[in-house]
Amino acid sequence: MVAISQHLGDVSARDGLIDNVWVRPNPVDVEKFAVPTAEARADARRRLTKFAPEDLVLVFVAKFRVRKNQKFLIDVMDELPDNFKLLLAGPPSDPVDSTPGHSCEDIGRMQQDVVARGLGGRIEIHPRFVDAADYMKAGDVFMMPTEREGMGTPLLEALVSGLPVVANATEPSLTEYVVDGHNGYLSHLVEVEWAEAVTKAAEIGADQRRMFANEMGEIVSTARIDANYYRLLEALAGSKSGNNISVANVLKS
Repeated sequence: MVAISQHLGDVSARDGLIDNVWVRPNPVDVEKFAVPTAEARADARRRLTKFAPEDLVLVFVAKFRVRKNQKFLIDVMDELPDNFKLLLAGPPSDPVDSTPGHSCEDIGRMQQDVVARGLGGRIEIHPRFVDAADYMKAGDVFMMPTEREGMGTPLLEALVSGLPVVANATEPSLTEYVVDGHNGYLSHLVEVEWAEAVTKAAEIGADQRRMFANEMGEIVSTARIDANYYRLLEALAGSKSGNNISVANVLKS
């Protein structure tokens, strides 16, 4: 069994599932998600947005669902200077999905609200399937205000791309990789607090961004996780019928 966050691993352990549970993040293609050159960043911003090269662009790529909290990020923009811009992208959720928190956000109403509040020049909404790696190239900071998140893979992809992340401090799985002042900030879902975290995250320099991107790449790369899959399958194939193996022992050996 795979638990894609330590939080889910702890939940499994409380139910007595320990030796047969592998706690590991979702793998990330570190060739596709990588720190862009200045030229690649400028090109992505020019192709995808109307924002200026000197703007500070906040990016959030996710399906438009209530629990993803896109509306909260629009509220945060009222607390930030005009040079901060917001790029929201991702497909609409299934309108017939009535699961709490999964229902479709009214994107049209959200866009009308942006215009009514005079934020039309500072917020772009792209309600469609997009290439997340391309969108992350265009940004300066990645947002993760989601709730009830097993583990947000876009958070990992953003860090590998050298984007500092501002994440929901009350969501256990999101706190596992974000370190305040190193690769982003954790914040409660309070507009003023979130805006302060965004401002500080935007100040994280290029050298530090490359550092944490490399650190995260070592943890979540597809190559590393695939290699561990092979070790576990090899151990299973070599075990006698009826015998149990310990995931932790196999991966330590």
